[in-house]
Amino acid sequence: MINLHETTYIREIEELDFCGYTWQKVSFDKYKPPYPIEPTEGEHDFRTCEGCMTAQHDNKKKLETQFNGTDKKLPFPLCCEWHKNLSKLKEFDRSHFANAAEITAQKITYVSVHITNRLKDAENGKTDLETALKDITDYIDYALESFGKMPTGCGEPLFRNYFLNRIIHPLKGLKKSEPRNHILSFLHKKQNPSPVAKDSPDLGELLKAYDKWMNFFPLELSLFADFKKEVKVTFPFLDGEPETNKYTGVTKGKLLTKKKFIKFLQVLTKRLIDTVKLYELALSGTIKNYKIFKSEFSDANLKAQNAAIIKDFEKGEAVYTETLIKWLQAQENYIINNKKRFKKMSKTTNDNTQTRTAAEIVKSFNAIDENGYKYTFQTDKDFKKFTSLLTDFFISDKYALPTRKIKLKLRTKTRTALKIFEIYKEHTEQPLQSNTAFFDVVRTLKPFSKQTNQQIYKLMTG
Repeated sequence: MINLHETTYIREIEELDFCGYTWQKVSFDKYKPPYPIEPTEGEHDFRTCEGCMTAQHDNKKKLETQFNGTDKKLPFPLCCEWHKNLSKLKEFDRSHFANAAEITAQKITYVSVHITNRLKDAENGKTDLETALKDITDYIDYALESFGKMPTGCGEPLFRNYFLNRIIHPLKGLKKSEPRNHILSFLHKKQNPSPVAKDSPDLGELLKAYDKWMNFFPLELSLFADFKKEVKVTFPFLDGEPETNKYTGVTKGKLLTKKKFIKFLQVLTKRLIDTVKLYELALSGTIKNYKIFKSEFSDANLKAQNAAIIKDFEKGEAVYTETLIKWLQAQENYIINNKKRFKKMSKTTNDNTQTRTAAEIVKSFNAIDENGYKYTFQTDKDFKKFTSLLTDFFISDKYALPTRKIKLKLRTKTRTALKIFEIYKEHTEQPLQSNTAFFDVVRTLKPFSKQTNQQIYKLMTG
């Protein structure tokens, strides 16, 4: 429900560094007067029940007396030292609370009857007890939310505690202990929230712990490339699945405590490193360049050891740092001790890759026209020279630009540029605009030889 008198006050803004970005954690207060709620339907209809209507009338009278004051007690908001502070807010208007007594009396009736009806539904087999209890606590939350908000120092929402007492008292007489204890426990926690524990969930602390782990874990290793993309958009901070309140429409999740989250990071570290099977990679020939692969692990190992010495890690965090350092050392030793095997399989892999890449490039050029590559190139020798150059460029850093420019047939420049861009996208993920080396390759074709990188880029991308 929209409340036209709602006002939000920013109390504190804390900046947090996470994953290369600056986040803002905002703490705020609200001034929000109470508003009515809708009743639910069920077997017991309070509208035709004399007892329900009498109790509602009595509650309304008592609350009106509290609101307006007596000879011995001042009216709202002068009733207590906290509510008096409302008068200092420019947004406060006593008329915002004019119907508070009436709608609070209604809420007491609605919630009491709702509890009765949902427990009867469970008893009669219309629903199971777990679903009924979830429905009851959702509705209670919906009712409590409707009491509005008071800024810090202005007391609790008007009549909220009266409401809770009127719901709790009759529940104590409920015969069945399981539903009674569940609902009472829920209500008591709302009435007397536990003080903030030392290890209470704090999103700011979780972000800091996650950022520290991401800076320590070797995401730069090519073997973790896929995970690196996911980790920056994944926030694994929830303890269990989030739940939606059917009455408010609000979905809430419970945050992990910092202790539990660090335990999660320990498990995540082991799960990720367990996906790396170096002996399988050595046999399969997946590694294309032994020197680059070895240096990746050597650099990651040094970075991790330096971080463990320089940075302050908590006791729980030290578990994953020690695990990772031992693992990196073991992998680096294996790579060094199996140098010949890696190099042999790398050469075989490169040969196979070169053959496959060359075939794909030839196929692409043959699709440019019904005449195939002869639409563009003047001779077979020129075509072979350029496709070999492209192949070497895509699979290794060992290629040589020809000294003589390769001629193309007249009026084929635009289609050739578009086709080269198509081939480029199929064989590399590097952004074209920043790949100056590739523009040098394209300039070996005579029609492009005197054009700038930007001019070639525009032709290739259309």
